[in-house]
Amino acid sequence: MLHQFRLTSALAVATVIALSTAAAGADLGGYEPRYQVRAQPESRAPIWAGAYMGANIGYGTGDVWEDGQSGRLHTAGVVGGLHAGYNWQFGSFVVGGEGDFDISGMRGHVASGNVIANAHTRHFSSLRGRMGFAFDKALIYGTAGYGWNDVHVSWNDVAGHGSTGHANSGLVYGGGLEYKLTRNLSLRGEVLRYDVSGHWDLDNGSKATVHNPSTEFRTGLTWHFN
Repeated sequence: MLHQFRLTSALAVATVIALSTAAAGADLGGYEPRYQVRAQPESRAPIWAGAYMGANIGYGTGDVWEDGQSGRLHTAGVVGGLHAGYNWQFGSFVVGGEGDFDISGMRGHVASGNVIANAHTRHFSSLRGRMGFAFDKALIYGTAGYGWNDVHVSWNDVAGHGSTGHANSGLVYGGGLEYKLTRNLSLRGEVLRYDVSGHWDLDNGSKATVHNPSTEFRTGLTWHFN
C-alpha cells in the first residue's frame, strides 16, 4: 500500500509540473527559435555618369616640318591646363564627351649652316568623344576627336631674321585610365596624340604646308558632380 501511494504521488507531481510548463509556454506564446539574418550592406559601385571638370599637367613632345623640306625641328616641354566633360553610364559601359585647353612650354631649336630656327608650341585644345568600361573604381577609356594647337617659329640667317605662327588643326586620339579616389574625386593618366597641320603664310608672301604632330603624356585630378 505504501509503495502504491508513493508511485501515485510521484505521478501526480510529474503531472502538475508538466501542466505548469505547458501553461507557461502558452502564456509566452510558445517558444519558437527564430534566426534573424542581418542584411549585408550593399557595396555601392562608383557612379561615373554626370558632369565633371578638372586640371591636368604633363609632358609633351613634337616635331615641326614643312612640306618639301628635309629638316625637322623637335620640341618638348611641360604642358598643363583644364578639362571638362559629361559622361553617360549604362552598366559598365561609359560614353561621353570632353573638351580641354592646355598651355604649353614645348620649345626647340635647330642650327643648320648659318640658319638658326626656334619653335614654340604655345597651346593645345581639343573636343573629343570618350568611350570606356568601368571596373569597380577604375575606368579604362579610349578617346578621339578634333584638336588645334598654335605654333610660333622664328629664325635667324645671314639675311636677317623673321618669324611666323599659325594655328594648326587635325585628328586627336588616345586613351587613359581613371580611378576613383572618393565618390567625387578621381585621378587619371592619359596619352593624347595630335596629328595636326596647317597652311602658313610666310613673310615672303608664299604659302607652306607645315606639319606639327605632337604627343602629350599627362595626369590630372577630376571632380565629378554626382
